[in-house]
Amino acid sequence: MSKDSILDQVHDKDIDMRTRTIWIHGPVDEEVFKKFSKNMHMLEKTKGTITIKMCSEGGYVSYGWGIYDLIKESEHYVKIIVETKCESMATIILQAADERVMHKNSRMMIHIGTEEYAEQHPEDIRRWQEWGVKDEKKTVDIYLSRIKEKKPRYTRKQLQNLLTFDTIMSPKEVILLGLADTIFGE
Repeated sequence: MSKDSILDQVHDKDIDMRTRTIWIHGPVDEEVFKKFSKNMHMLEKTKGTITIKMCSEGGYVSYGWGIYDLIKESEHYVKIIVETKCESMATIILQAADERVMHKNSRMMIHIGTEEYAEQHPEDIRRWQEWGVKDEKKTVDIYLSRIKEKKPRYTRKQLQNLLTFDTIMSPKEVILLGLADTIFGE
């Protein structure tokens, strides 16, 4: 592979096949999901650990769940490394990994996300709100299962209190809570 095509692969496609690395940078949206889905498909056909480097403020819940599912369904060991920030829906994506690593100056922000409803019929809004309640329950269940690996007595109520407003944490705080495993290089 020529040097230019390797650079094109990394810069344009967010993948490096040589190192089995995928990047998720920026908001979780349709474009990020499309690239990620194709990149995971390519790496699933080869052997070895998949490394995902992530710097994201979160984004669309549906695309985030899609990325989460692709990671959870992988037959390979998946390691996610947080670069600078992991917020909102990106924190759920992080929980899908077999190994969760944060850079020492990165941060995590957890909360229960919100949906924006355009001008719609009131019944449509009610139905989307019901769907949002289901997403919230899945989110809490995922966080709680990971937290309980480290803190078996941690309660749903304690977590709900953290999620009421944005909770911003350092890597050490995230590791103590159980939502990441290590700090890069330590």
